[in-house]
Amino acid sequence: ENDYVDPEELAEAKIQEMRKVAAAIIEDMTRQEVEAEAAQKLAEVQAQVEQAQAEAERAQAEAEQAQAEAEQAQAQAEQAQAEAEQAQAEAEQAQAEAERAQAEAEQAQAQLALTLKNALKRGKLTVEEIAEDFGVSVAYVKSLQDK
Repeated sequence: ENDYVDPEELAEAKIQEMRKVAAAIIEDMTRQEVEAEAAQKLAEVQAQVEQAQAEAERAQAEAEQAQAEAEQAQAQAEQAQAEAEQAQAEAEQAQAEAERAQAEAEQAQAQLALTLKNALKRGKLTVEEIAEDFGVSVAYVKSLQDK
């Protein structure tokens, strides 16, 4: 056998081997770059997810605060409604008392007029004396006398 290797074949074999090594190095570098890019993109996405979660939590807290404020406003409105209803009831009661007092005053006025007319009918006192005794004006007594 011949252990002789042609220099051109040897050079060609070396070139092929160097190409394989270079291809492996390029492939390894490309894989590392792709992995680095993927890791960077994953970190960016994770940061975006964390930011979105923080915003969602903040929005949830704001919604809960708004709900609490709405419930407080509702309670205040209900309290104001109850106070308004109580004030309405008190006003109606005061109106009824005023009407009763008015009726009593009218009844007292009618009783006074009747008493004055009776005094006029008896004819024992003058119009002026009747007015003085009952604390009314002479004109009022005369107006009753004419009726």
